[in-house]
Amino acid sequence: MSDDEIYEYLGQTFEWNRMKAMRNALAHDVRFTEAATVFWDRDAMSQFDEEHSDKEERYTIVGRSMHRRTLFVVHVVKSTRIRIISARQATPTERRDYETQLGR
Repeated sequence: MSDDEIYEYLGQTFEWNRMKAMRNALAHDVRFTEAATVFWDRDAMSQFDEEHSDKEERYTIVGRSMHRRTLFVVHVVKSTRIRIISARQATPTERRDYETQLGR
């Protein structure tokens, strides 16, 4: 039995480790189902995470969720799926960078 959960949102398939998602929600008050919604923020900032990509190519994205929170999400692109590794609210610096690129 796999510990992975599959989640479909607006035609995109996401996956994550069920236990990791529960721990993440408790630690950061961010559910992965909400984190998945930042991928539809057309102003989101995404970049390769070279520092944490020794075993797999990880990326980060900072964007606005469907609950209008600015989130920082670590993920891996696996073929047609996006695997969410972790998610938290953006730090003040990350939020400021995001809003600056919006022209605010």
